[in-house]
Amino acid sequence: MAGSGANPWLAPEAELAVAARLAGRSYVELIGQIVELALARYAT
Repeated sequence: MAGSGANPWLAPEAELAVAARLAGRSYVELIGQIVELALARYAT
């Protein structure tokens, strides 16, 4: 993706969080899943 960054805006009012909320996922669930995926990806 051109112009996309590796560090998205993760505030509760950010587009990603709003989209997750509209899909039925809470902010805590969203951040939790991001952390779980990152840990699984970089586990040694």
